[in-house]
Amino acid sequence: MIVVWTAVSSFVGATLGAILVEWYRQKNRLRLAAIDKRLEVYQEAFALLSEVGNTMDAADVSLVELADKCEAWWLENCLYLDAKAGKAFRGAYVDVFACAFTPPSSHQEEVERTQQRVRDACNTVAKGVGLPIIVEEKLSLVKRGRRSKEG
Repeated sequence: MIVVWTAVSSFVGATLGAILVEWYRQKNRLRLAAIDKRLEVYQEAFALLSEVGNTMDAADVSLVELADKCEAWWLENCLYLDAKAGKAFRGAYVDVFACAFTPPSSHQEEVERTQQRVRDACNTVAKGVGLPIIVEEKLSLVKRGRRSKEG
């Protein structure tokens, strides 16, 4: 009886151990997949905000279309952004939409203010991804891009 009990307990222990190891592997695979998707989403958000900020003052650009493009992206990806990055992204495209309806007399000033808010949102998204080396490099590019437009 003792031999049978020892064999059964060894079998159960080995089986439970194997199950736990496999569960841990699956959990890590899911975590890595989620990290990959989050990085992809943060990159898309950064690129989209950069595009909006750089093109919204062009004469042939519809601000409503830019805002609609951002909203469509938002609805597909918002759950992957952290709260701060999500709030910044959404606030930026809402500002772009509102900017489309400013009176012509103050439109250019509002475009400039909105572009700054979009750049700030872009910086917030870049910081939200949590990759310090990459973030600092990208933020310096955003600042350089702003200087080259000003100069």
